Amino acid sequence: MEKKTLGSFLSVLRKAKGMTQKELAELLNVSDKAVSRWERDESMPDILLIPVLADIFEVSCDELLKGERTIKETYQETHEKRSQRTIALIKKSKSKFQAFSMISVGVALIGFVIAVVLNFSFHKATIGFYAVLIGILAGGMSQTAFYIYFNSDVDTEGLEGLAFTNYKKYIRDHSLHTSYFLGTLLCICLPLLFFGQMSYAEYIAELNKQMAPIGFEPVDTTANAVFPAGKIAVGLQPKTWLIYGGIGAILGVVVSFIINFAIKLQDVKKGRFDVSEHHIQKLKQNLWDLLKYFLILITLLGITFGCSKLFYAKMPEILQKGKEFDNFEDFKEYMETIPADMAPGEIGIRRKFDNYKGIVYGDNGEILCEYRRFNDSVVDIQYGKQNKLPITVYSENDQTIAEEKTEDLMWIWNAMLVIECIVVVMIYINKFSEKNKEKM
Repeated sequence: MEKKTLGSFLSVLRKAKGMTQKELAELLNVSDKAVSRWERDESMPDILLIPVLADIFEVSCDELLKGERTIKETYQETHEKRSQRTIALIKKSKSKFQAFSMISVGVALIGFVIAVVLNFSFHKATIGFYAVLIGILAGGMSQTAFYIYFNSDVDTEGLEGLAFTNYKKYIRDHSLHTSYFLGTLLCICLPLLFFGQMSYAEYIAELNKQMAPIGFEPVDTTANAVFPAGKIAVGLQPKTWLIYGGIGAILGVVVSFIINFAIKLQDVKKGRFDVSEHHIQKLKQNLWDLLKYFLILITLLGITFGCSKLFYAKMPEILQKGKEFDNFEDFKEYMETIPADMAPGEIGIRRKFDNYKGIVYGDNGEILCEYRRFNDSVVDIQYGKQNKLPITVYSENDQTIAEEKTEDLMWIWNAMLVIECIVVVMIYINKFSEKNKEKM
């Protein structure tokens, strides 16, 4: 039979039932425009909706497809047919709800991408946080609207008993999981707010630290210097966001799990959704396992973080390579090297006053070397054990190079923090999966 016959027959059946196109559309979870196109033979109903339409209009699927009645007996809906219609409606509604929930997640992720761009490209971490916050709030509001709509969208008269309970539980749990994701995403982005601002004095001091090795003249950051009041927005460094964002993600997961457990406990107390005591015991065990692995992870991260700080403090001394002298003549010549930019007046003062006079004494108090200190780049001097020789002199440049090498090596500790998180999470997931397999 041609499409036209099905469309016209559908229109006759609908009018005979006294239904509008909108009422039929709401019953099928489709738009009224879709129903209109069916009746005008511009499109066909989904194959899954054919049995549902047949049940609604009390005809067989063959009659609906042929576009005419083939029997005169009154069609009566059986329990089996009613169940099939219920399953079809639930399946279609769940699929639509999943698709709509992805919109909520997508809106939040768009805000997250904007935050990443603002932080790393424009160094505006705080503004980036507010961007992702708007995305999360928009996603949460849209998910709430979807929950309310789909919770009342399916014809409750067509849902009975366990099917109705399971559908409501699915909508509720899926909405909660989406909310947990949004909350965890917010925890990941909180470092943008707390570490994305600093005072102008701190900002200039940090800038001086970065520019000093290049030879830029430092800007005064003492109390006498005048800086604008308030804070200045800065970009969060990747390693800082990785560390604190990772901690936020872990906290978000733990808090979400605890909230989910509390909701399930209320389900048991109030007799909702047929949640059993056995299910609660399982959740308690899962919660304990999660907290146990969480404490293990926090301990590992704490140890690694402490070791990295110790490494950062001690490593420059180890990596620092100074200039070594095996005689006092060369040492004296190096210390009395006059910088090219030193003013003549300053040279005269240093030659005149004893404050700039250096003396190397022997083990018995004898004078081994005397010199006038003109080389201001020297930051440390270490003497040898054999009559104070060899003498090792460390300059500002040596110190800077050692610090830069230490910074380059810090990626190892950052990588260890990430690896520890991945390993502990993978072990937890593996144990969780094994437990579920054993209980099945």
